[in-house]
Amino acid sequence: MRFLRENIFLIGTAAACVAIGALLALSYFSASGKLDAAIRERERLSKTLDDFAGRKGANEAMISWAKRRVERVERDGQRVRRECVNWNRRNYSVLKLDVTDSSGVRRRIDAFPIDEQQYEELSLRYFFTQQYQEELKRLLAETNPTSTPTQMEIDAQVAQWQKYLEAGGAAEEGRELYAGGAKRGAAGDAQARGKQTAVLNRAREGMIYADLAALDNIYPMPTKNATFADLWRAQVNLWVTQDLLSAINETNRQAFATLPEDERTVINAAVKRLTSLQIAENYIRPAAGDGPSASEIEEDEEYEESNFDMYMIPDAPEEMAERGEPLGGEPHPLTGRGSTGEYDVIRYELEVVISLSQLMAFERRVLAQNYHTILDVQWRSIHGPAVTGSGRRSGEKDDLFYYGTAPVVAVTLKGEVLFLTPWARGTWDEQAEEWSNEFPPLIPTQALRQQFGLGSSALRPEDKKRLEPLPERETAPPPPPAFGF
Repeated sequence: MRFLRENIFLIGTAAACVAIGALLALSYFSASGKLDAAIRERERLSKTLDDFAGRKGANEAMISWAKRRVERVERDGQRVRRECVNWNRRNYSVLKLDVTDSSGVRRRIDAFPIDEQQYEELSLRYFFTQQYQEELKRLLAETNPTSTPTQMEIDAQVAQWQKYLEAGGAAEEGRELYAGGAKRGAAGDAQARGKQTAVLNRAREGMIYADLAALDNIYPMPTKNATFADLWRAQVNLWVTQDLLSAINETNRQAFATLPEDERTVINAAVKRLTSLQIAENYIRPAAGDGPSASEIEEDEEYEESNFDMYMIPDAPEEMAERGEPLGGEPHPLTGRGSTGEYDVIRYELEVVISLSQLMAFERRVLAQNYHTILDVQWRSIHGPAVTGSGRRSGEKDDLFYYGTAPVVAVTLKGEVLFLTPWARGTWDEQAEEWSNEFPPLIPTQALRQQFGLGSSALRPEDKKRLEPLPERETAPPPPPAFGF
């Protein structure tokens, strides 16, 4: 013990040296192992590089396989893209204009692409707006529409009931009937029954309550004063209207599938009334503020013509028309979609009265028409046979509609539809350095400039070539007198 006490320092120093030596040895062997592993990895990489640089070179078979795979993927992508374009445009035919030229020959001309010289020589603006109106009427007629009874029809039925009741048919002499807490005799009973009969007769005459006033009718009467941008807007308006009326027709046909012909009426229909349809004037833009600046709008009289002519746009908000702002709006939060180089986006709002059990079926029919997206669905219940609130247009009475006994709702459906640019704006053939014969640019240059301006991110290089330098401005037509003539 004495030895330990006297030599404790030396013993501690020796122990510390041993421990430090052990740690150093351990560190050395560990670093040596990592170094050896790194050297082996580098040797492996060096050998691989030597193999690539050797006489045999790369594996030609693998390179050929990879190349064929890339080419196959590219072909499949082009095929899918083409099928999407063809599906998108399959039901969207441009208006056909039947005209007689100066030599007396009857001709059928596609409204788009626009041939300005032909439009001027044959007054095609007038024929377009006339044909547009006829096409709207045709689409409406396919729904087999009916309307509320006129006052003359009601009075005729009231007179018949009056004669019947006075003859003692259904009411005993002196009998008083009550309705809504008020007394009425035979005359009051005849009035109520006559009105009900007239309403019921009208409900049995068609499959849906609808008329031209419910549609977004751009040209109520033919005119020679439309700009090319307005004509394109009318064409897009027709395409959207066609899709939505087709969805209504298909939903009603499904509801009528098991019914005899005489029961295929409003009373048993799925969609019972088309209250209103509004289609935006302009495409949804890529981002807020994109498109013509305020100075461009002031300098471009064409732009002002097509946006300010309220006789052409009877439903446009006055405050927006005064500022010359488009009605397309910003991308919706649900999709975030604005117009791009791949597609243009147009928005719409449809209000119908529909059987509650058929609402989902109707939505599916809308989506199946084309590249439609339903952004919002708002509905309110209807108690009794009346449409109330915003569902009633000025001058209409709620009790003149009869929807049957099944529960119905008034639905406001907001949606948007895509028009792919390879067919709507055209496809540029890089090899031939010209527009494709199959996909020429349908949208007029004036409409393209009005929709996007010059600096929009939605413009493709070939679109910009149409706008820069600006083409010679189309001569603005003189302001029309009353009724658009």
